[in-house]
Amino acid sequence: MILTIGIIIIGGLNMNKTTLELLNEFAQCIDKDILVFHGDDTECSIERKHIYISKAPYILDYLIDYLLIDMGYDFTPYCSSYVFGLIHELGHIVNGWIDKDGYSLNVLALKESDYSVYNKQYKYLRLSDEIHSNEWAYEFIKKNKKILKRLERELRASDGKF
Repeated sequence: MILTIGIIIIGGLNMNKTTLELLNEFAQCIDKDILVFHGDDTECSIERKHIYISKAPYILDYLIDYLLIDMGYDFTPYCSSYVFGLIHELGHIVNGWIDKDGYSLNVLALKESDYSVYNKQYKYLRLSDEIHSNEWAYEFIKKNKKILKRLERELRASDGKF
């Protein structure tokens, strides 16, 4: 999918927009029913088409390592981990559930396990829904590099106003 519509690519930078407004505009270019909110974690509700983005935009080093080493995805030249998080969640909504029951059972088992945080995250990223969302996100990034650069500029111009 190549994103060619939306306010993101038309006109000059809009310094009056908040980060949340920019993220909603971007997401609604993919699907007009998606809503982006701030949350404690970056996650989504596939059924409600709601994406929650953490105000603390970070991705752990081992997640970047996993995407680069295990999957061969290097998104860092094209977007921040903050924007990658949004695109990854968009991938969940666009793909829908791949294995909803398996996903729920595996997530519960991981939460209750004695695995280290690293091992829990590693196993979580190997769930089919996570793999498909990362694949979708990376393909989207490869096809929309210029738009993502523009989004990053607009997000910097919003100066973190939520």
